[in-house]
Amino acid sequence: MAIDRMKRVEVVGHLDSKDSVLKALQRLGVLEIEDITETLGNSEERSEGLTDEAPGGLEELVTRDGDSERLTAIEADITRIRSSLETLERFSPRKKSFIEQFAGYQIPLTQREMNEFGLDAEAAHKVAAQLTELEQQHARLVDRENSLLTSTAQVRPWENLDVPVEMLVSTRHTAVYCGTIALDPASVDDLTQAVLEAAQGAAVVRAASMDEHSVRLVVVVHREYEDDVLSVLRSYDFSPQSFPFARGRVVDFLTNAEAELRKIRAGIDKVVAEIKAFESERTRLSARLEYLETERDRLLVTERLVRSEKAFGLVGWVRARDCAKLEKALSEVDDTLVFFARDPEPGETHPIVLVNSRLSRPFEVVLELYNMPWRGEIDPTAFVGFFFALFFAMAAADIGYGAVLAALCFVLLRTVRMSDLGRKTFQLLFIAGVATIVVGLVTGGLFGATLSFSLLNPVDDPIAFLLVSFAVGIVHMYVGMAIEFYENVRQGKTLAGILDQGLWVLLLSSLVVLIAQFLSPNDIPYAQFAKYGAIVGAAGLVLTQGRHQKNPLLKLGSGLASLYNVFSYAGDVLSYCRLLGLGMASGVIASVINLVAGLFWSTPVVGKIITIGILLGGHAFNLFIGVIGAYVHVSRLQYVEFFGKFFEGGGKAFSPFRIKPRYVYVKEAEHQGGSV
Repeated sequence: MAIDRMKRVEVVGHLDSKDSVLKALQRLGVLEIEDITETLGNSEERSEGLTDEAPGGLEELVTRDGDSERLTAIEADITRIRSSLETLERFSPRKKSFIEQFAGYQIPLTQREMNEFGLDAEAAHKVAAQLTELEQQHARLVDRENSLLTSTAQVRPWENLDVPVEMLVSTRHTAVYCGTIALDPASVDDLTQAVLEAAQGAAVVRAASMDEHSVRLVVVVHREYEDDVLSVLRSYDFSPQSFPFARGRVVDFLTNAEAELRKIRAGIDKVVAEIKAFESERTRLSARLEYLETERDRLLVTERLVRSEKAFGLVGWVRARDCAKLEKALSEVDDTLVFFARDPEPGETHPIVLVNSRLSRPFEVVLELYNMPWRGEIDPTAFVGFFFALFFAMAAADIGYGAVLAALCFVLLRTVRMSDLGRKTFQLLFIAGVATIVVGLVTGGLFGATLSFSLLNPVDDPIAFLLVSFAVGIVHMYVGMAIEFYENVRQGKTLAGILDQGLWVLLLSSLVVLIAQFLSPNDIPYAQFAKYGAIVGAAGLVLTQGRHQKNPLLKLGSGLASLYNVFSYAGDVLSYCRLLGLGMASGVIASVINLVAGLFWSTPVVGKIITIGILLGGHAFNLFIGVIGAYVHVSRLQYVEFFGKFFEGGGKAFSPFRIKPRYVYVKEAEHQGGSV
């Protein structure tokens, strides 16, 4: 429930040791390297105080580091190998489990295998070149196949045309037209008569084929009457036909095309089989790609460094607890390195690392997906964890669903390798599942059935559950206001805390009591004091909320306008009714699933099988949508209703320079992601 202490580190060393230092930093993974090359932007300011021996300013002494040529070459290799892996995945896809489809899959390797495959550039590039050639062969064959299919589809309606296409050409005295007319076959005689009349008999019209909606014609006409016949054909929306071959009959072309298609498809099958034969090389390519991307990351970080003719320099941030480990690791690489660490200066921005207990740590994901706290701001993770688990449990409110969710997350956390974010998310859901079991004992819900010991079920007693939702929502908001009050007191703004949070708590609490008294048939003890509390709170807000204004009228106006926030707080409280909606929806859907399943139970032979199938599938679906809905809506209650009361955010998460396994991971050094 705190923000970890950070140290700013500066390292200067001989240029010869730069690569070794960066590799050590990448393996260690504790230092976030800053881009200090931006500080070279203003030479006039930076060159102040330099002697005449350096008249050009700092840029002539220190320049941006980096190797653009090497980086370009690595990017090209990465593109080539990644393309080969994509080809292999397209033709020989690896079967993935349901979880792997979302979390991804990494190939486990020993350190020896990683070194063997990752460093063997020649073998990987040879495999990549072969796969590239096969993929190109496949593309050429597919293009030819598609071209033939298009051509055969185009001329197949002319299959009965028993005339070589080289004879269907115009001559000096005759014009030949082949084409299609959208015409009822019964009207062909009318078209033929119209053509003959236009050509005064000097024409021949033959139907090559016809169907219900169109006719394919060959028209031969004397040149003298060509324009008149064309006018007739156009009036019937005549569409000319071209042939994708120059000689022979259509039927011969189709026969040859079908034979060629068989050869092409056999060639495609052969190429696909050859590509699949490279399945055993997937590990080699993945390891090489991992190696290249690791080196690419190192080169990109190099561009954040500065160098002179013989030295290099870098700056970054490290957690205070890791500072000694970092210094020791660097001294082992080069004992001549100059290492300097200091605390952040006042007002200096540094990356944020949250420090929480094992129970609260999974809920850091809620902040990471939203915003990190600003330096000096309180870390609200512990409060978020308590209320998130409580609200999630109220939204699910079922012992069975909670037990299944907790058990599923437990198994996945023990068997599936996940990213830090994924692991935190499933740990969060595990805790939420356990909380759902606890709340389920109160609601008495068990897969849609209500147990005898139910005390507060959202389906059977929605009004009581709604009131409880409002009550915990008000407490949730008050905790947010209390945190803001604490922040004000910690910063020496005690009066601001009393006026900005204390008066609002007084007014809102008084209004809650007055509303409860109005709705309750019995007198609430000391309720009469709530009226005076509301008056004092409202008057205090009117008199103080405009205290930053200089004009007295603006002071009063701002104070009066602040009372409008009562409706904003009322809207925030109403937002918690979503807990009732989610709890009721989950319970009602579960009840309907049980009802529908029960209808088949007495059916002979297959009835019990159908019932079990409906129960398993239905409750699995209800659990899935329930978890998604609860996660989204409970997150919103944190981000809007809770964080809106105190949380400023804007901090930058700590992102150390380290090896980030994407495709493979080294089993012996899993915590480091392998070494390169």
